[in-house]
Amino acid sequence: MDRIFLNYRLRLFVLGLSLAIGQIGCKGLEYPNCKTDAQCKVGTGADAKSGVCVFGKCQECVKDTDCAEGQQCRDNMCFVTCADDTVCGVSAHCEAGVCAANCEDSSSCQDGEVCSGGRCMAQITCSENNDCQTGFKCESGLCVQGSAQDASAVLKCPAEYVVFFDFDKYDLKSEGVVILDQWGACLRENPVLKVTISGHTDKQGSSEYNMSLGERRARATSNYLSKSGVDDGRMHIVSYGLEKPLDPADSQEAYAKNRRSEISVE
Repeated sequence: MDRIFLNYRLRLFVLGLSLAIGQIGCKGLEYPNCKTDAQCKVGTGADAKSGVCVFGKCQECVKDTDCAEGQQCRDNMCFVTCADDTVCGVSAHCEAGVCAANCEDSSSCQDGEVCSGGRCMAQITCSENNDCQTGFKCESGLCVQGSAQDASAVLKCPAEYVVFFDFDKYDLKSEGVVILDQWGACLRENPVLKVTISGHTDKQGSSEYNMSLGERRARATSNYLSKSGVDDGRMHIVSYGLEKPLDPADSQEAYAKNRRSEISVE
């Protein structure tokens, strides 16, 4: 009888010790570490955080229904869905159906990519500086960030030089107007500068149609600058149509990058 009672007390002691250790472990768990989804819901009001527990870490989402209406779950983060750049505002762009933040420089892009017009693009090969876009120079056969111009006036012009358009359109969007307002101010302050405005399209449609569409995009860009006080004689217009894509891939994401006009200082 004493042996049975002793075993019973020993089992109670072991059970109590296990519960105590479990409670200590739970108290020591701090956000974003977790064991359950409930531990990812912390704070109140504006500081409230809500998510799901994924492999011991709190994440925004696992599936689309974990996100707010109009958002989509990608890589455990909720993104605003979009059809074009107009939904995303001036600090983001529409990429593969969701709003993605604009890059500030090439350090935020993957290897083999450079930041161009707020988007990470495949790095361009070159033989001279003229092969590269504004804000880039040719080094060791590749276009890298850095101005090939020495004039201080050029350096004062906006880093953003690409204006994007919707499919088969040449009317300016709000984010493009912001960029052109900055260029207008720069060109008015530096009357010696001249620019080339090039129009580009995606690969959909005939070469002839896209050459004409590219010209309309370049002219819409120059007309806006002209109305802001920049003399027409300081702007050279050229259309490349579908001949010079920023992204040669055959996808809607690539097409959106290629529908553009570009401003470069001569």
